[in-house]
Amino acid sequence: MNGGISQFARAAGRWIPDATAAAALMLFGLGAAALALGDGPGEVVDAWYRGLWMLLPFSMQASAIRWAT
Repeated sequence: MNGGISQFARAAGRWIPDATAAAALMLFGLGAAALALGDGPGEVVDAWYRGLWMLLPFSMQASAIRWAT
């Protein structure tokens, strides 16, 4: 049984990207989809910028909780 799990883990590691690569692929994919649906490049960049700063308070709270425990 353990050999099958190890074999599956190796196969998954070859085909599934790490979290950073997956995030970058999704970012570019969503940007391309927004452009394809008719939004302009300025609108796409502005939406990304506003969304990034909206997540800042949550990420700071999450990091504060991490260090408080």
